[in-house]
Amino acid sequence: EAYVLNASCGNPVVAEICISRWSTDGIGLTYDDAAKVTSIGVKGSSIFSNNKNITSFDELQYFINVKSMSADWLSSVNGYDGALAGCSNMTSVKLPPNLTTVDQFSLYNCNSADIDITDSLLNAQTIGQYAFGNCNRLKGSLVAPNLTSLANNAFRNTMIEMLLDMGKITSIAGASNAGTFYRCDSLHTAILPPTLTSLAAGALFYCENLSTIVCKAVTPPTIQ
Repeated sequence: EAYVLNASCGNPVVAEICISRWSTDGIGLTYDDAAKVTSIGVKGSSIFSNNKNITSFDELQYFINVKSMSADWLSSVNGYDGALAGCSNMTSVKLPPNLTTVDQFSLYNCNSADIDITDSLLNAQTIGQYAFGNCNRLKGSLVAPNLTSLANNAFRNTMIEMLLDMGKITSIAGASNAGTFYRCDSLHTAILPPTLTSLAAGALFYCENLSTIVCKAVTPPTIQ
């Protein structure tokens, strides 16, 4: 059976971690092995976060039954929790296709990683604070028709380009020096969902190229 990861395939640090935990033959991680994984980590144990030797993790896309990137995957490290937080030398990662929860700090400070979220969050229901914060090379469009919760600073300092479908969220958070889409310099289009009732004044702060905002709510949201 073909391997997703082995000694000669994929980032060696990621391969070593995955094989030691989830391989059935001890040689490599097969597609079946990856599909059996439902959570990546043990509560209170840091597995991937802040590992500067991780340079790519595209194989994460084959963990098709991982539905939550949760802060419970690992302990607090350098003041924040997150599944892949602080992997600042990781240049590429592809998210599992069936994620419903991207918890706080999941990919915080993965500032070298090329991430295209356009087709990555179709099943997402919750995106926590700083989930993609400071992912400076994150691009694409937010298309999350099932989304019900979107926390402050979730996409802070990213290159997200369009907000096309934010599901059924009722609020977008923000403050004078922080916001859900704070300093998203590449953001040019935002379509606000019909369920939106509250929009923080700083939610889109410093989005200097934002030229189009469409509000689908019959009653305009309150600006706070």
